[in-house]
Amino acid sequence: DFASLKDVMPLEDVKLDGRLEADLTWDTRMSYIEEERFDQVDLEGRLLMEQVVLESEDLPVPVLLSKLHMDFNPRLVNLVALDLNLGSSDMHMDGELTNFIPYVFDGQTVAGTLNVSSTLLNANELLPESPAADSMGEEGELSTDMPADTLPQPAQIKIPENVDFAMTLQMDRVIYEDVDVENIRGKMKVSQGIAYLEDLTLSLIEGEVSTSGKVDTRGEFADTDISIEAKGIDIQEAYKSFVAVEKLAPMAKYCRGTANATVSYKSLLDASFSPVYESINARGKMFTKGLKIHDLSSFGLLSEALKNDKLKDIAPDEVEASFTVKDGRVIFQPFDMAFESSKIKMSGSHGIDMTLDYVLDMDIAKSDLGQGAKDLMNGMALLAAGAGIKVPQSDYVNVKAHITGTFD
Repeated sequence: DFASLKDVMPLEDVKLDGRLEADLTWDTRMSYIEEERFDQVDLEGRLLMEQVVLESEDLPVPVLLSKLHMDFNPRLVNLVALDLNLGSSDMHMDGELTNFIPYVFDGQTVAGTLNVSSTLLNANELLPESPAADSMGEEGELSTDMPADTLPQPAQIKIPENVDFAMTLQMDRVIYEDVDVENIRGKMKVSQGIAYLEDLTLSLIEGEVSTSGKVDTRGEFADTDISIEAKGIDIQEAYKSFVAVEKLAPMAKYCRGTANATVSYKSLLDASFSPVYESINARGKMFTKGLKIHDLSSFGLLSEALKNDKLKDIAPDEVEASFTVKDGRVIFQPFDMAFESSKIKMSGSHGIDMTLDYVLDMDIAKSDLGQGAKDLMNGMALLAAGAGIKVPQSDYVNVKAHITGTFD
């Protein structure tokens, strides 16, 4: 009875309760352990822990171990059940462990297979706050008061290098920052401090995502190298939900519609497992459906120049674009957008510092020009004709624009 421990040892500011039952039989010699002859160490029996409660100021959340049932035999340890609550989160495991005795006595690698399930994992209760979260204002906007010398904090969570597990995951809901992820299914292998993701699928912001790759926690910062395929992601919700989208795709603030994307992605991760943005190296393709661009100031300036208010809110619908991310900039290869009867080819880049450097090569249909622009062109044609200059007639006017500055 863990509650009785307080009668024999001090437990200041710690609440401990629960029951431990062990029925274990050892058949060995101490010299076998000292000489690391673990193949001659036999352990059989059962370990049972129930309703173990642990609360402390050093723990972010109360811990409730409802049940831990392990059966031991000379060949392996059978994890019959582990039912654990961490605050509002729950975790359930079963499986088998091998090389358990050398792991306990000599720190050798323990291996095994585990089935992991959860109805809710609230990462906000368990992980340290992101520096980005500390810099958010009352309305959720990034504060401009964040110190210029703020640096990413190294990872605090490390995967033990002497653990080698193959896991099957089934998690109904995970909350991380402002994002709800549902229906996580797939496999993960943990080995030598690295987590390998195998066809992991999940649902979020009205879309589906699948990913494979690895997260290496051995260095000062975690290092991730993954491939991502996303389908039917709501662009506006992605912008509102992910700081990474706000930094890497600030134009999403002005967009409506859905997006599919395939991305090969590498970066370092900080203490809260957020990207160290300057380290991102990625390439990918995206395809939008139902895309509408609203109230983007650069297009507002174009609408004034071309005397057509329609340019303030354009609906190109389907857009396909290839991009890379390197050295803190997102670089787009030339891609096409349709606007009414006109065509716009766009290329260039923007930075995580919100700077812009884009070129628009537009074939604007005369039917899409405002009356003021049409009158100006007709006037210029008349002046040219009066001077004996023949101006070729076309249904399109080529306009080039170089957009620089910063996103609002």
